[in-house]
Amino acid sequence: MDLERLQALNSMEPFRAFVLETAGGKEIMIDEPGHLALPPKGFDLVTAFAADGQHYLLTLASIASVEVVS
Repeated sequence: MDLERLQALNSMEPFRAFVLETAGGKEIMIDEPGHLALPPKGFDLVTAFAADGQHYLLTLASIASVEVVS
């Protein structure tokens, strides 16, 4: 996954919920601004605080797609 794409989604105004889909098929709903902690340049570990109360540690490579929820 492209870090710049995630940064744009994470900071869009007004914020719109989005779903991360992992390479393994897991869907992770991000429904609040700031619930996706992105790594600094040169790193690839993403922390996602999902709508279901779970949190996930993901690499950028493990995120297969992102879709904004309408």
